[in-house]
This record gives sequence, structure tokens and C-alpha cells, in this order.
Amino acid sequence: MILNEVYHYFDTSCEPKIIGVRNGIYQAEFNESCFVPKAKYDEYYDAAIKKNAKQKANIKKFIKGIRRLDLLKSAKLTDFLQPCPHIPSVNFLVSESLKAIFEEHKLGNSFLQPTVVRSLKTGEKHHYSFFYHNSIKFDDIIFESSEIYQRTVFAKNGKLQTRDKLYPIRNRAHYDELSEKFFLPPFSKICVDSKYKQFDYIEVYTYKFVSQRLKEKLIAGGMTGIEFGTRVQLVFD
Repeated sequence: MILNEVYHYFDTSCEPKIIGVRNGIYQAEFNESCFVPKAKYDEYYDAAIKKNAKQKANIKKFIKGIRRLDLLKSAKLTDFLQPCPHIPSVNFLVSESLKAIFEEHKLGNSFLQPTVVRSLKTGEKHHYSFFYHNSIKFDDIIFESSEIYQRTVFAKNGKLQTRDKLYPIRNRAHYDELSEKFFLPPFSKICVDSKYKQFDYIEVYTYKFVSQRLKEKLIAGGMTGIEFGTRVQLVFD
């Protein structure tokens, strides 16, 4: 079993020059007209967003019924494509090229469900897949080895600047205190069990990470719609 040591934080792009739209959120959308059976759309969607033991199965059942998404008129096709409305545990769709890369790596508790994205301009259909991934539970974060930060914005010499203050977390109760004080402060370092090092893709809380080897494949493959950053560090206990 290969254990990864280095992970990289990433997010889907919100830049108009990359995704083509200025909403900063999504490029393609679906509704009941895209769903089969149409009459079951609301029932299946309500079941998919309800947290319970059957949620994964309900999500799979729902997205299996989404036969197409419509690309917004000004949107650009990217390998990581953002859909709307939101589906729990489904942050993006993947192109066929990205799907091939993903299938070569260990992704953990996930699945890919094929669909198509239709251009409203040309009517052309493009093959994509919903990417479902069950993230690490918030309660499974090792808080005593994690860290948050608070960002302060201030003016200096007529320019806005920022300053980050780091707060090591003592335990879950301490995190709750800091969260109430700073209103859901972001993590600068987030720690999870070392058993997850076997996977090339990890989601924890609202953060997404890929292993070094998966990052290299994504870059070599020219995958679009993704931005790497240093916002938060993933570490293991």
C-alpha cells in the first residue's frame, strides 16, 4: 500500500476568464426538465439533501436521474465543472479526460456517475460525470493538532493590507470557543488520522486536497477549472 506524504489544497476556479461566467459559483445547471422521471424530481432531491444513513444511496439515485445539464450561455467548458443546484458531497463534475486520471488513483469513498452537458448555444452535448466524494467527518478532525487563523484587513500608505493571526487549537471545546468568537474562522492547518494517507484525494470539512502524484498528473494533463493554493495545510497524526 502506497502512503502519500505531501498533499496540496485546491479549489475549483471562480475566475471569469477561466469559467466564463461572473457568478463565481457555477457553469451548468439542471432542473426537473433534465430529470427522468420528471415527476419524481422534487421527491428524489429532497431525499438526497436529507442527512441520514441512506443519504449516499439517495444521492446516487438522484444524480442517476439527471440526464443532462445545460451550460450557461457565457460559460466555458472546463475539466472541473461546477453545477447548480448544490448536491451534498458533489462539488463538481469531471470531463472524460479528468475521469480517466481519477480512475488511475485511489479516491476513497467516492463514485462517478455519467451525464451530459448540453451547450445552449449550439446544442452540442459533452460527456461528463458527477463526482461524489464522502468527506472526512468534522468530528474526525484531530483538533489538538490543528490550527485556525483570523485575518485583519487594514490600510497602510493608502493601500489595503492583511495580517493573519494564528491560533493553535487545544481541543474540540477550544475550537468551539474560537469559532463563536471569530464566527467560523478558517483553518490554516487541519489534522486527520494517518490512515487517510493511502488516498490520493481527500476532502475534510470544506477543504479539498490531492496527493503530490495526483497533482502532477492533473498538471501534466492540462486539466482546467482548478486552482492550487496554500490556504490550508493538511497534516496527519
